[in-house]
Amino acid sequence: MVHRYKLIEFQENAYLADLDYHRLLPVDGLVQDVFERIESDTEEIVSDLTDKYTESEIRNCLHYLQWPQVQSFSRALEVPPLKILAPRMHSTHGELRWNTLGASVAHTELLKALSKYATIHVTQEFEEMDNMVLTPFNIHEKSSVSRIIKENYDGVLFWYLDEFEMMSLLNYLHVPVVLPVYAARGDNGRIINGMLRWYASMRNFDAFMTLSQPTIDLYSTFLQDTSLFHIVPCGVDTDFFQPKDKGQAKQEVAELLDKPEITEKPIVGYISRFQVEKGAGVFMDVARLMPEVLFLAAGSIEENRPYDFPENFLHIGRRPREELPQPTRLGFRRYFMYPVPNRIGNQFWINSFSFAIAICYVSIRGG
Repeated sequence: MVHRYKLIEFQENAYLADLDYHRLLPVDGLVQDVFERIESDTEEIVSDLTDKYTESEIRNCLHYLQWPQVQSFSRALEVPPLKILAPRMHSTHGELRWNTLGASVAHTELLKALSKYATIHVTQEFEEMDNMVLTPFNIHEKSSVSRIIKENYDGVLFWYLDEFEMMSLLNYLHVPVVLPVYAARGDNGRIINGMLRWYASMRNFDAFMTLSQPTIDLYSTFLQDTSLFHIVPCGVDTDFFQPKDKGQAKQEVAELLDKPEITEKPIVGYISRFQVEKGAGVFMDVARLMPEVLFLAAGSIEENRPYDFPENFLHIGRRPREELPQPTRLGFRRYFMYPVPNRIGNQFWINSFSFAIAICYVSIRGG
């Protein structure tokens, strides 16, 4: 069955209106002639047009009309690829949890996948890849915003929930804006409050990209209409997350932190803000019950709160920027178990990463 098109002529130019993909495609005389005979037999079309075009051109045109993923059906004038703006104000390297828990990896892989179908315009330094363009941008400069408007982007994909400065773009860019949701709740209500702020500003053609149905179920308790939420399952890059010899991984971390005891004991890992609602107290209580195991925590800590750390507890704190992207050092691979003692909240992708690298993943029932 032929894809749904309508031939339109405007100011001496011809276009095919793609009724399924909602786009207008410029065409030349070949496509016009073939489309006018589209109800005929293939061989009959070839026979009718062989005086004007070669047989291969005619058959290729028929093929394109049946397979709409081709961007343009004109031999001379092609439609430019989609342009996606992926702006960010902050650096992902400043967020330890964002990196170690894989959110930056997931978002990077998402952009890589999109770059196969569109040109991605990023506003900060990004790893070099095909169809990736660096476009300097400052939301607070009118000239910078003006340049972004003139680019005529086909869509916007944000990085961060808490970059509320970007919300003003909804007033200027009349294209779909997508906000990824990698954590449904947490940070003392900051995530939920941020989501509701964005929801109040979004238009009916914008969207939240969520990883699973529970996120939508959660927000249905706050919102009557959850049609802006769309599930895009989070996969695992098995070339990036794969099992590694624990002894070698622990040796790397021991040298990095200058903590030789890391190589001598099994390690139970904790990656989050070290706070009560994140299960910090539970983590330390379990550590006291298992002195033969080293409990290692990465992430920020409330410095103004006194903690009675057990002897087998090691908090490595925030790490330098160059260390953060190394999954073999600050990721899961050094652990033999990764518990999530959160009393509230959870990250839905952690279990997939844990399984991919053969780590035991334990979560409390309410997490």
